[in-house]
Amino acid sequence: MWALWSILFLWILFESTVPMLELLPEENVAFLLLLSISLFFLYKAKHFSQSSQAAASHVDAVDEDSAVLLIHDEMEDQDTNVCQLCRKRVPLRTFHCIPCQVCIVRQDHHNVWLDCCIGASNYRYYLLGCIFGLITLLFGSNLSLTSICHPFLIANVVGVHILMPDDCSDVFDQYDIAVCFVGSVYALAMAGCIILVLMQQIFFISRGITGTEWRRGEFIPQRRHCCGNWRNFLCSSSK
Repeated sequence: MWALWSILFLWILFESTVPMLELLPEENVAFLLLLSISLFFLYKAKHFSQSSQAAASHVDAVDEDSAVLLIHDEMEDQDTNVCQLCRKRVPLRTFHCIPCQVCIVRQDHHNVWLDCCIGASNYRYYLLGCIFGLITLLFGSNLSLTSICHPFLIANVVGVHILMPDDCSDVFDQYDIAVCFVGSVYALAMAGCIILVLMQQIFFISRGITGTEWRRGEFIPQRRHCCGNWRNFLCSSSK
């Protein structure tokens, strides 16, 4: 809910200040397009979260010690494992999510923003949503800050002026300008969080592991080199 209300608040704030900031219609359309794309990918990540649930079969009356032995036997003989919590045979690299109470294939983490697990089926949608969300936040905050603060030109790309804010010392002289400034800073803080998430995911992809495997210390040696891991991520049907 925090993510939903944050996006809704920033969108209402931006649209309400468009006439005041005298932004170009093209800039507003570009912002709305980026926002729509990011929300679409995040919706797809939420929608396909259930597809990552392992299609598992129950193990009849298995106690904890027997389940551990069965896990080792299954790992040696087949590409299956046994979840010690729900007593089900599941594919390897499948982990049990406590909040969801299901086993997730190649679970990376349980995302509190979307209230769903990120796994094999929705991992790319989640990353694309984060990437476009980051672009949207940076673009929207830049438009607002360069309108309410004194801007300076840093580049001119194909006739498009790229500006950055310079002096924002007088933004609190007017209430609506101050609200716009605070909203822009809040958007930059959200962008900083997304940057940290993306940096972490780049590390996981380069190592060929999931976030859950990293937290549990389950590193598989010599899985692939960095280029091979990225090739597998970009070309295969799962992470």
